[in-house]
Amino acid sequence: MLHRLENHHIAGRFNSEITVTLCVDCHIHISIRQLLWNEAWNSKNNTENLKSSFILQGIQEIFIEKHFKTGIRDYRLLADSLSSTIKRYREM
Repeated sequence: MLHRLENHHIAGRFNSEITVTLCVDCHIHISIRQLLWNEAWNSKNNTENLKSSFILQGIQEIFIEKHFKTGIRDYRLLADSLSSTIKRYREM
């Protein structure tokens, strides 16, 4: 079975040009969760530290989605391990 793929800006367009290719279903789930992020993720005037925090949060979301899709606990552990670093970048 073929799945349609889409590009996803992991930190939002304003914070990074980094994209990953995701199936449509995963893209929808992650994009919906992005809407729950700190509202600054959708701002054009973020500091480099804040942009970095959103890049890490985007990676975290990918790990969360992989855990959800596969049930592999290590993906959740990787996601959780990023939380303190994301917080540190936000506080800088």
